[in-house]
Amino acid sequence: MSADSTPTAAPTVPALKECYAETLLLKAHPPEIASEIFAEKIKCRNLNLNPTQPSDVADARSQRRREREKKLALQRKSQKPKPLTAREKRKLRIYDIPPECRHYEIYVPLHKLWIGYVQEVLFGDSGTVPRSNGYGGNAEKGKVMIAGQELAAKIMSADLHGAEVKVVRSRCPTRVGLKGIVVKETKMTFEIVTTANLIKTIPKEHSIFEIEVPPKLSDTPPGAVTTGEVRNLAFQIHGTNFMYKAADRGNKKFKAKPTWDI
Repeated sequence: MSADSTPTAAPTVPALKECYAETLLLKAHPPEIASEIFAEKIKCRNLNLNPTQPSDVADARSQRRREREKKLALQRKSQKPKPLTAREKRKLRIYDIPPECRHYEIYVPLHKLWIGYVQEVLFGDSGTVPRSNGYGGNAEKGKVMIAGQELAAKIMSADLHGAEVKVVRSRCPTRVGLKGIVVKETKMTFEIVTTANLIKTIPKEHSIFEIEVPPKLSDTPPGAVTTGEVRNLAFQIHGTNFMYKAADRGNKKFKAKPTWDI
């Protein structure tokens, strides 16, 4: 170390600033009391801080999450299948009967099932057996023409899928005499399958249809003496007054209407 070198001074530590609360206490109290109050109530006191507000980054993140969830909800809603329109149903031909099902023998069991159903609707559990005595008119042999309002109202509200109908009168002469089992009924038409294994669509308007219902012979007491020949019930339905869907006729009350000139 050379003689002309001078010793360097040690860095000075700045004095700690006195607390502002302690300064105020010293002005109001003696030093010993002020130090005790500061140590107990200010220096060692817990400080409860309010939660910090979310930052802009957190707000942007939550906004993006909400937008993403909304987009996914819209995608799930758009993936739900929509019902087919009437034009699409006609294009897909979903209501058309395939050629392999256009055979009269296929629907004979359906017709037998319908006979049991309509007998239950018309006669109930009692089983009314109509006789030829007391019935007149221009009915064909083996039939009884019934004009009862109660039976007419019941047959009008019955489901005709499986019934065997016959066109007895129509403005179109080529339709008269068509007979077959109803395989589909719409508001305006009957679709029947004939014994020739053909599907015929017959409009209800300006046509009169005939339906035969055999009586419930099973409810006749054994050994009972009957007079006259048991005949089928024959109902004539005016298609112009019958233009309703099968599901809509169940709760509909039909009123007497004038007969259209056919």
